[in-house]
Amino acid sequence: MKLISTTTITRKRYEVELWSGNAKKLHYVVIEYAANGQRIGAIIKDYYGNDVTSDSNLIRQLADNPEFMKLP
Repeated sequence: MKLISTTTITRKRYEVELWSGNAKKLHYVVIEYAANGQRIGAIIKDYYGNDVTSDSNLIRQLADNPEFMKLP
């Protein structure tokens, strides 16, 4: 997992890359927080950059991934 944190005056953004065992990037998660710490939203993208946030099967798979559980 690679965590990229970007902080501005009004927002904090975390970009997380989840990798499979063969070092191929699986999914890319963007989580944004307001300056007061409230979560604004999260977007999950697949390897090709497609938004897959609404894929319930994928969400269940990621929820079981220990790396995903480390997200802020």
